[in-house]
Amino acid sequence: MINNAAFPPVGILGLGFLGQILAREFSAVPESWGTWHLTPPPEPILSNFSFDWANENNWSALPETPVTLVMTIPPLLKNPETEAERLHLWGKWMSHNRP
Repeated sequence: MINNAAFPPVGILGLGFLGQILAREFSAVPESWGTWHLTPPPEPILSNFSFDWANENNWSALPETPVTLVMTIPPLLKNPETEAERLHLWGKWMSHNRP
């Protein structure tokens, strides 16, 4: 576990297996948070909330505080080109709304 509060907070998109490992590592870093979609984590380690990555109307639920964003959410679409377009759209939204 990282015990130094001097580390920047993290926002973990997806508190599945990998996301929960990261959450344990950054649990002592203030203002860190994580998201889940269908199932909340069994033991909330960080501040967390439900987030539907596929729903563009839900993107504004992400906190506006500056964090290092870590995405552990698997791709939604099977076509790599379409998934790349979707990620580009999300990246543009984030740049505009969460600079």
